Amino acid sequence: MKGLLLAGVVVAGASLYMMMPQAKAADGDAGCGGKLIEYVPFTVNGQKIGQLQLYYNAQNGMNCAVMLHGGATWGVARDTGVALFRKRRGDQYYTEPAFERDTFRYQAGPIRTAGDGWCVKGGGGITHGGKHYTLYTGDHCG
Repeated sequence: MKGLLLAGVVVAGASLYMMMPQAKAADGDAGCGGKLIEYVPFTVNGQKIGQLQLYYNAQNGMNCAVMLHGGATWGVARDTGVALFRKRRGDQYYTEPAFERDTFRYQAGPIRTAGDGWCVKGGGGITHGGKHYTLYTGDHCG
């Protein structure tokens, strides 16, 4: 009985440890810091699967983006990605993005890039129902 009780405590402790970062990711700034400048809800056929968030930190001049799972994808391992694109004001094309893409259960990112003097936009994607869906924020110029 003592071994069973100890195993239950270990499992409960491991579960609590795994839940702690998830709660932080779902609330607040998901590890970005700064001010939320755009939030794009992500739905497929009316079903929420996530949200793309773009932040700007005036203290260090950095932009940050996260692609959070939500609804049907929360806690489910999915191919998930987030990207930050930037270009100089007046330029037509964006440079190669900073990005992160892998199998995640809660979020891709945070990723950061210098924002002062640049125009930036965020992008994100999640695979759901066998198809990879993507979405983007608008342009934001600093």
